[in-house]
Amino acid sequence: GAEGWSESSPVEAREIALLVATLEAALSRTERLRHLPPLVPGFRNNRWRDIEQRWLVGDEPHEVRYRWRSRARLLVSIGERERDVRLHAHTPPRIELEVDGHRLSARVSHGSERVFVQLLGHSFAFVPEDRLPLVQGASSGGGCVAPMPGKVLQVLVEAGAEVTRGQPLVIVEAMKMEHTIAAPFDATVRALLVAALDQVDADQPLVELEAIEST
Repeated sequence: GAEGWSESSPVEAREIALLVATLEAALSRTERLRHLPPLVPGFRNNRWRDIEQRWLVGDEPHEVRYRWRSRARLLVSIGERERDVRLHAHTPPRIELEVDGHRLSARVSHGSERVFVQLLGHSFAFVPEDRLPLVQGASSGGGCVAPMPGKVLQVLVEAGAEVTRGQPLVIVEAMKMEHTIAAPFDATVRALLVAALDQVDADQPLVELEAIEST
């Protein structure tokens, strides 16, 4: 139970707080996606890489890496240590989760430049290092991947179609929210790799794209 954390050292508590801040940022980013279709969360050409989030704690940079395992479970690495995280509830500003089997509740609030995390009787302030550009490298043969495990609701394009950067391609439902996956660059749709109602895993390619070289 949560009592395991009550004796937590400040260093351990800070690690957990970084983890919470990263998870909250990931969740709010997918929330924002509903309003900003062109942003693809954690889009990267090498689809097996973890998603990285960097924070400044004072002047010290800290890197948190994570990858979704299922709708509510993810693996989070801070330094050498990997933690198993289960998300129970996200009702801002509160976030309820389980870290390595220990249940805990945290509170996350946002200042103009900093993110504040309260948990385990400690309070922390972190400065997020900007993750943009989220869309990296318009390499040909790039594609679009599912942000997390879910179900394909709609495929909005056909093979052979030419699409422009930011154009919605696929709508995926994950964690009870709709995510619009958009073209990261101007491209020709080489192949559709999923159909409506397909179940998809995190980072599963959805559409195969070939970049249109701008002249």
